[in-house]
Amino acid sequence: MQNKADQMVDNFISDYKKSIFVFVSFFVSVIVIRVVTKGDFLGGFSSEVTILSIAFLLISLLIMWYARWEINKQLDRYQTFYKNLKERYEDLLDKSDIIRILNNDKDFIANVAFIESKRNVYTKIWIGSVAILFIVVVTLFLINSFREILSQFYFITQIIFLCFTKNT
Repeated sequence: MQNKADQMVDNFISDYKKSIFVFVSFFVSVIVIRVVTKGDFLGGFSSEVTILSIAFLLISLLIMWYARWEINKQLDRYQTFYKNLKERYEDLLDKSDIIRILNNDKDFIANVAFIESKRNVYTKIWIGSVAILFIVVVTLFLINSFREILSQFYFITQIIFLCFTKNT
């Protein structure tokens, strides 16, 4: 039963790692490609890349929701299995023997608490990771947009300056 509890937590943690790894790989690819082709990384966050990044983050949240649903279902099955196991042995053993053998449910209660604790901690880490990545993506997009606005302003200023200098 301990192995089953550990496996449930490991699967949830694995889902988190895979989800974040996909996004971070995409993020790093965008930056590396931009640096190699243009020499800077800020310009890589166009509106299209930003929308795609946000879509990946939303998919990550959907994966988190599904992973939580799945671990909750597995936890329910785990609790049902334990309850059924105790009921099966009631025909063979005294209640006091069952309590002694199962250590008064201490291991079971500890396993359930462990699963719930890990689920909650990794949910917070998952949401925090997505929030941080969202802030980074939006910040880079805004910096990129600001650079574009400044570039356009500079271009228009040059044209106006050239118009005035040629007329005099």
